[in-house]
Amino acid sequence: MITPDIAAAAVREVLLANKESIGIKYAEVLSEDMDSKPLRPPYAGVIADFEDESQQETGDSVQIDVPVEIKILCSSGEHKKASLAFQEAFAIATKVITHAKTTLTTDEGEFTLMLRKRPFTIIRNAADQCVIQANLYYFIGAIGE
Repeated sequence: MITPDIAAAAVREVLLANKESIGIKYAEVLSEDMDSKPLRPPYAGVIADFEDESQQETGDSVQIDVPVEIKILCSSGEHKKASLAFQEAFAIATKVITHAKTTLTTDEGEFTLMLRKRPFTIIRNAADQCVIQANLYYFIGAIGE
């Protein structure tokens, strides 16, 4: 089973390996207790989350194909206008999706990141920083066995 922390770390590695072509300086797995001081824009921050329910279960309440959200916050640098910051963040987000939407291999096995039907969410749109979230997901096999 590829747990969310392992998946987020694998995505981070892909982003770091391609940071020049994506247009970021940093890529990190984000958590509530991390030190954000070294993280400066433009960056990509990876978050793992659970939002949707499993669509399948067995008779003994084992959840099958549990979706795990992989959200990637794509931050622009500071600009004179919000429109310029948005252009940079959107370009980063589209490149992040191009690199992350693939099959990734970890020590625990492989998993495939897929793109949500709503691929982007605008988190913040201002001249000093625009943040666009790229929305991907993968499935954990079975929970509750």
